[in-house]
Amino acid sequence: MPKSSKRRQGDDGRPQHETRKLSELVPYPLQSQLEGTTTPFEDGEVVRDIRQHGLREPIQILPRNKGGLPENTILDGFRRKVALTAGGEKEVAVKVRYDLANVDRQRIDEEFFRFNLLRRQLSLLAKARIAKGWVQSQRDQARPQTGELRDRIGKLIGMSGRHLDRCLSILRTPMEIQAAFEREELNFVLADRVSRLTEEKQQQIARRIREGEPPRMVVTEFFPKQRTGHQKPNDAFVSFMKAVQ
Repeated sequence: MPKSSKRRQGDDGRPQHETRKLSELVPYPLQSQLEGTTTPFEDGEVVRDIRQHGLREPIQILPRNKGGLPENTILDGFRRKVALTAGGEKEVAVKVRYDLANVDRQRIDEEFFRFNLLRRQLSLLAKARIAKGWVQSQRDQARPQTGELRDRIGKLIGMSGRHLDRCLSILRTPMEIQAAFEREELNFVLADRVSRLTEEKQQQIARRIREGEPPRMVVTEFFPKQRTGHQKPNDAFVSFMKAVQ
């Protein structure tokens, strides 16, 4: 581990390798959106790898920036920071992203999600939960909510904006329905159709699933005639905005 906490100015706008005290590093504001996306085994593997090989990649952090985030905010490497702290380390090698010092919060958010989405094997709903948090953060920053934003977020996490819209709608259903979808007891089409039912009907389905009835059998009883897709061109975006509220 490094023995000093030397800081450079990064005047040329390029990332610099430096050291920091672990206590100085702070989580990214959207880090909580990633909770539950790794298993205890995977977290343990991070600890074991660091013990055996040391820190293979520096933790990436922000300098002072125009995006309004604290200096030393972690872009990539939160689990490494936790593992090192648990191991009794006090300092760590970091890569300071001076190239992000003069960009806005939206651009920094995109960089954070690139690191944390592309490296993980996430389910559709896990990706949608993260996207929901991202959209809400944009709203908190008083940014306009547009179909372009939906499509850009969808592209970043590997799906079309329309597909993301439908995943977000599934997140509004009771947990029993979401869990059945995650266990592949409901396919995407059925889960999406359930999301369009009234809350009362969704609760009826959830109750029957809790009582042990097969999810697919229960759901299909509510759809004697199939009718899929948005009926008007603007329906997809309206549905997307409702889903993140």
